[in-house]
Amino acid sequence: MERRTQTDRLRRTLTAAERVVPWLALVAAPLGLFLLLRSQREAIAMLDSIGWDAIAPSALAFMLAPLLQGVSFWIVLRLFACRTSLLDAMVVWSRSYIVRYVPTGTLAVAYRLSARRRLGASADQVLAGFTYEHVGVLVAAAAACLALFALAGDLPPLLPLAIALAALVLAAALRPGIAGRGVEALTRRLGLQHGVILEGRQLATVVAVNVLGWLGTGTAVYLFVTTVTGSAPPFLWLAGTYTAGYLVGFVAPLSPGGLGVREGMLVVLLAPHYGMGVAIALPIAIRLVNIAGELLAVALVHAVYVVHTASTRMGGIAAEVECTAAAEPVLQGRSKPRPRAGHARPLQELA
Repeated sequence: MERRTQTDRLRRTLTAAERVVPWLALVAAPLGLFLLLRSQREAIAMLDSIGWDAIAPSALAFMLAPLLQGVSFWIVLRLFACRTSLLDAMVVWSRSYIVRYVPTGTLAVAYRLSARRRLGASADQVLAGFTYEHVGVLVAAAAACLALFALAGDLPPLLPLAIALAALVLAAALRPGIAGRGVEALTRRLGLQHGVILEGRQLATVVAVNVLGWLGTGTAVYLFVTTVTGSAPPFLWLAGTYTAGYLVGFVAPLSPGGLGVREGMLVVLLAPHYGMGVAIALPIAIRLVNIAGELLAVALVHAVYVVHTASTRMGGIAAEVECTAAAEPVLQGRSKPRPRAGHARPLQELA
């Protein structure tokens, strides 16, 4: 009885959130971006002196990782047997992705829960999808960091190395075959369905999709740094350095998008190569170009959504017009008066 009461209370809370959260996100997301950009006024002023030949290619390359992260969210929902379309998943994901810049990032989770009907998923599946998506992003960054530094013949700094190893252990622990009954018991205590647990190969798929995103991110950082400074360290080391900063920022609490923490780690790693002044300016400028790439990715998703919606409506209108045109001859034929028996037909018809 008590559990049923808690379930009803949760259902009422989610129903209320469906009405409030989208409007709250509509206000909070621009406010969060405004506060973020306002805190980076000096970096924005510095970008004025940087040509579009440095900004545009890097921003376009930065689009790849967030788009693949959205795809990974859709893959997780499909693995949960949800019938979510790719476009609906990408639209919901993109809006929550922007909302994450609001401090604490809890509004991003609330927005996805409010859109669960559009996703065709339960609250458990949406929460699990959000969790697995971010676990996939974290483990992909950890794998990329270790691989890039290994290929460069170096080791990551101690803190990113510890985070990367912990992320790999976390990924292994989430496998039902290893965690076994412990995972099942935990899901039952939380009131979640056992069907929201991914198998090892399914989680590996989510990680692999996000690993591909680091090709675009590493390229974006390399292009920007090379164009701005005129020289750059080897690609593998520079991309690995950015993944190291990303890992530290990812696990930082109460830091939306790792803001400030990621940049601090990059300053420490870049200072020996460029000096303190350039090392301070570069991470801030990279952050702004990264935000531009994320906004372009969100804009692309919504542009595709608008075009798809318009084409669907036009197709529906065209089909309705075609049906109406096909029905007109039938209606006209039925509306013709038939001559009564015993009456002569008009002379025009006899002619």
